[in-house]
Order: sequence, then C-alpha cells, then structure tokens
Amino acid sequence: IQSQCLGCHQGAGASGGLDLSAHTGVQNSVLNGSMLDRINRSAGDPLAMPPGGPISECSKAKVRVWKRAGALPN
Repeated sequence: IQSQCLGCHQGAGASGGLDLSAHTGVQNSVLNGSMLDRINRSAGDPLAMPPGGPISECSKAKVRVWKRAGALPN
C-alpha cells in the first residue's frame, strides 16, 4: 500500500476521495471489494490500479488472504 498507492491516495487531496493513509481506509477498500477489483483489472483498463503498472501476483495474494482474515490491523 505504501509503495504502490499512497502517492495518489492520501490526505485531503486523495485521488477519487480514497485516502489509504490509515488502516480504516485500507480496510474499508479491501472489505468492500473495490481494491481487489482495481488491482485485478487487466493492463490497459482505465480503472486498473496502480496506474504505473500492475502489482505482483504475490502482493495481490497477500491482499486476498488479508481480506479473508478480516483485514485486521497488523
């Protein structure tokens, strides 16, 4: 999250109004499915995140596992 998302998604000017600088913002985005939707989109899709290119499959798997565990703070 820190290296792939916070460049655009933090503070008052967060892109799309999505602030991922605190656990609650990340947790909500993961639990409601929006983060997984965006990181799993195909390259070239205008809604794919991050815009600089896809995150690794390992990182995607970590997000899925964290969601299944309830997206608890860790």
